[in-house]
Amino acid sequence: DAIKRGVFQKATPEELQYEGPKSCSSIVVAFKEDSSSTPMRLCANSSLTFKGTSFNNIMLGGPPPMQKIFYHLMLFRGYKVGITADISKFYNSILATEFDSQMKRVLFSPTPDGPLEIYLTKVVNFGELAAGNLAVTALKLTSRLFGGKSEAEVKEMYGEGQINGSEIVAKPELWKEPQIPTYPDEEFKLPQIPVAVKLEKHSFIDDVISGAGSKPEAKEMMKEADRIIGKGSFSFKQVIYSGDDCQHTKVLGLIWKPATDVLSIATRVNQDGKVKGKKVKEDAD
Repeated sequence: DAIKRGVFQKATPEELQYEGPKSCSSIVVAFKEDSSSTPMRLCANSSLTFKGTSFNNIMLGGPPPMQKIFYHLMLFRGYKVGITADISKFYNSILATEFDSQMKRVLFSPTPDGPLEIYLTKVVNFGELAAGNLAVTALKLTSRLFGGKSEAEVKEMYGEGQINGSEIVAKPELWKEPQIPTYPDEEFKLPQIPVAVKLEKHSFIDDVISGAGSKPEAKEMMKEADRIIGKGSFSFKQVIYSGDDCQHTKVLGLIWKPATDVLSIATRVNQDGKVKGKKVKEDAD
């Protein structure tokens, strides 16, 4: 699947003649049993060392790319209709540079008994130190670039070629208003925020956790959000709204039941009667 999606591509003869720095990563399997969409994923072990150095050793991780979880939960509960949206193959949506691809070589054989061949990692992959920052930054810049602008307007502003992130200028009128709640008639009310701003401010890694005043408004918002992120090669895997007939889903580590719009915390009960290695005497009553 990863090869079909272009995550790994067999190195061409020209790419094998690359004279710059080269490095190999190993592939490890990460299991996530509570995920219905991605129970198993292939991760590049970019921390694999050779002579004391790895790809992650020389990579700058960058600052934390998102707000605190509490911030997002408070925003999420401030709307009448909550929205959670999962971006599909988030990291793999970002193309790697030629330098990065050569630093992320992997050995692979299409058949169990075939010879190992050199493949290049053509995208940002899970397991890389800067993966989160790169993907989140790309999503934010996509929101700023296409928020409130058509593709024709973008081409008129920047031309047909490559756009550097430092050149991107968001529409000032979209970001100028303070994004703080108000209390008209002593009622808590979140400000009307443009969709592009919500994508930037209400996203946590590959999850958009936001809301709207009504379900029709929420669906219209996500239609525009899908248009915007699509310009950056992103797409939503699943969108869930308050009131949906869904048993439960995870929201930032909490359990959310959309049908009743209730958040809860998953707990485990110790049924062995042991605490810190000592047997606890059960109460006879």
